[in-house]
Amino acid sequence: AAVSTPAAPGIDVPSAPAGPTRITEFDALRGLAIVCVMYLHAYFGPWATTPHRELLALHLLLLFANSAVPLFLFMSGVLSARDRSAGFPALIEARLTRLAIPLLFWLVAALIFEVWRRGGTLTPDLFRSFLLFDIAGQFYYVVVLLILTAALYPARHIAQRHLKWIVLAAFVANLAMIGWYEGHRPTSGLAWTIAYRNPLVWVFSYTVGLYVGRTWGHVRFPRGAVAAAAAGMLAAAAVYVVTGERRGYPESYFGVTVFLFAVCSFVVYPAIVRAVESMAPGRLALRSEEHTSELQSHLNLVCRLLLEK
Repeated sequence: AAVSTPAAPGIDVPSAPAGPTRITEFDALRGLAIVCVMYLHAYFGPWATTPHRELLALHLLLLFANSAVPLFLFMSGVLSARDRSAGFPALIEARLTRLAIPLLFWLVAALIFEVWRRGGTLTPDLFRSFLLFDIAGQFYYVVVLLILTAALYPARHIAQRHLKWIVLAAFVANLAMIGWYEGHRPTSGLAWTIAYRNPLVWVFSYTVGLYVGRTWGHVRFPRGAVAAAAAGMLAAAAVYVVTGERRGYPESYFGVTVFLFAVCSFVVYPAIVRAVESMAPGRLALRSEEHTSELQSHLNLVCRLLLEK
């Protein structure tokens, strides 16, 4: 999971705290997040005759599923703290090789397929979708990861006391951007496409992951922190339902309650994984999720690249 390239002379690379060589919680969380992403892509609107209680359950499922991409970015941030690239150019070269080139390959393959499917015509809309990384599936999170990796590279080397202020600034910026989108919903498909690719929509997930990776090197948080985060998830879910029933539910990730629910899940989900793993049936479940994460699909490839494993 970690890149072990030695740092070049003169490069100040802070050492990540001693922790487990492999963060085992991420094995199960990766499988869970992949299933959630697949669910989001398979989701379709309810029928007009769907009972209200089933609609409520559907919205709660969406709330859980919408924490998948933030969770991926959080895990990637944690793992990035272990990176020992010999400076910024080496880091960019590694990410281009590991992320950008595979991403470009699959985008071109998808474009060729779509052109063939449409009778051999490359339409302007199809070409625009290609340029926006939206030709097939949603590869936006890989693009966002590349941007955040480059933009937050200096945060890997600053003093820990300064990093926490960057995390706080990222939280405020992320929350403000989510709040703005919730109050000013895009009115066109292009506007939504750009919104999903806005780094400020995702910046806190990666930044707090980097902080956790540099500070502790693992995700075994104290019980008090887990309890507080669990209470935060319950509170966010309650407000999500109450306001959703009154004024309508947020669109996808673009809701303050959705964002806060996902943030708290970074602390709670690893604890749930450990609790399940401690039970004999849980070991079977975890192995099953690891097998799920090995599905041979372009979605799995992108998710594995996301976690840099």
